[in-house]
Amino acid sequence: MGNNKLFLKSMNVRKVAQGTTITGAGISTGNIQSTNWGSSAGTQLNLNDGVATFGGSSNQRIEIDGANADLKFYDSSGNQVIKLDDDLISTHPGMEMTNGTIRVIETSDFGNSADAAPIYVEQNNATLNTNRTAGFFGIGNSTNANSQWDANGINGKNACGSGVSTYKYQCGVFAEANLSVCPATPQITAGIVAKMAGGDGYSFYGIEGVLFNTNEIQSDSDIIAYNSSDARMKDNVEVIDNPIEKIKQIRGVSFDWNEKGPKYTKGWASQPNGQKRDIGVIAQEVQKVLPEIVHTRGKDSGMEGMLGVKYDKLVPLLIEGIKEQQTMIENLQNRIKKLEGE
Repeated sequence: MGNNKLFLKSMNVRKVAQGTTITGAGISTGNIQSTNWGSSAGTQLNLNDGVATFGGSSNQRIEIDGANADLKFYDSSGNQVIKLDDDLISTHPGMEMTNGTIRVIETSDFGNSADAAPIYVEQNNATLNTNRTAGFFGIGNSTNANSQWDANGINGKNACGSGVSTYKYQCGVFAEANLSVCPATPQITAGIVAKMAGGDGYSFYGIEGVLFNTNEIQSDSDIIAYNSSDARMKDNVEVIDNPIEKIKQIRGVSFDWNEKGPKYTKGWASQPNGQKRDIGVIAQEVQKVLPEIVHTRGKDSGMEGMLGVKYDKLVPLLIEGIKEQQTMIENLQNRIKKLEGE
């Protein structure tokens, strides 16, 4: 026993609770504390509860709770800021952080094709018919964001109505609280998802905000969009004058793209060899008659100073050109009828 006392003294450890037993075989029951134990310093080991506290009792500290299998970090004011738990949400392990940041610093290539990205969630060979098997990152309010992953798919706070099925996803990034995924009236405020095999789904969906990209947007399928055109949104409405004269100054041409052409002409996923031969108009010619539909590319586009044309805006010019031409045809027809009647 004397040797044990000398050992404990040399380790700066003391017995502080009644019922602590020290024997030659070990120490059992009660608390063990360092001599400097206090609100902001020292170490305590609670043998009964399986809790170890480092850094003091009430301020900045770390607690290891073996019985509940969690690790907690507290800031200088004694507020819990990080928690690692084996059953953070239901039976799922995880990390909870308050006003925190996850920072990954890579000083070189982090790996190869067999390694994971710095932040990575693996599907682990789950079948394609299994929902929620890979990574999900959700941004929302505290009452909604952590409860969107329904067993049958992803459901949002605002229901889409009875009889509308949800979609299953294997990975996704969602922003905001309205996360219902409905075929008729989607409620995702913004989302980037990987849809499961079969059926309809979204690779990206957004309701509010601007989708902005300075470079090309490439797709091997249809792109469906609607331009705002409501009369209530427009002032100073004027019919395009002299449409035929304007059309006569614009050539419809076939041509070959050269090395200054856009990226897709040099090759992309669906056209590895690119597209050299094409048809269109010449932006400089359009600019002389309809400058409002010609745009000068900025520096970030990779084609600084090059001109682009809003081809869909040529349609109003063609409409008025056809109408003017039709008026001319009808006038000629009337003259012919008069001549034939004489």
